[in-house]
Amino acid sequence: MKPQAAIVRLADGRYNFADVLDKLAAQPKSEGPPPNFSVSNIELVDGRIDFDDRVEQQQHLVEGLHLGVPFVSNFPAYTKVKVLPKLAATVNGRQFALEGDTLPFEDTHQTRLAIKLDQLPVGRYLDYSPVELGLRIPSGHVTTDLVLEFAQPHNGPQTLDLLGRIDAADFRATDAAGAPVAAFQSLGVKLERVDLTRLDVAIDEVTLAAPEVQVVRDAAGRLNLAALGPRPAAPAAP
Repeated sequence: MKPQAAIVRLADGRYNFADVLDKLAAQPKSEGPPPNFSVSNIELVDGRIDFDDRVEQQQHLVEGLHLGVPFVSNFPAYTKVKVLPKLAATVNGRQFALEGDTLPFEDTHQTRLAIKLDQLPVGRYLDYSPVELGLRIPSGHVTTDLVLEFAQPHNGPQTLDLLGRIDAADFRATDAAGAPVAAFQSLGVKLERVDLTRLDVAIDEVTLAAPEVQVVRDAAGRLNLAALGPRPAAPAAP
């Protein structure tokens, strides 16, 4: 079986399946605890998703989609059995893999996910950033070998840590008008541990090859680099 789906983001930002979600949201909510369940050998093989984004005027293709969950149950006898999800696909010709282990029905919700990207073209997805930036990335790709760890201890705050390695190569950035700003041949960052809840960063190693930065100061004394940061959001319509 090769399941396929066609997703369209319309010009107004809604999706072609929004009516289905609206109907589900309108259903009366069930009161009381959720029913117990136990499911084994969930597997989706060789799936395909065609995504037509009419807002950003881009086409995306997800193929070779593989999703597997060997066992998941919320019965009390099985809450300490780790769920081992696995997701792999080729996204616009680039490999993506996500796998790990989690205890979703334990109080701690302990979860560990391995995130692997293979030469992801950064510029193609920059328009999907929730923060609008004043730069463009005509070239450059990122490869990751990361681990994300989450836990909610009984007597302490929740933790969310990231560790592993990020590599970028053939990077070139310009401002919104296309003027060159920065470039490098390769950048490697080995993370000892990044505490995402407290924004505490510990870096083990950084390697940078052939960096270039173009700094321009105009007649008014403004630097071109100052225009690359996050732009203020437009005021909401009344």
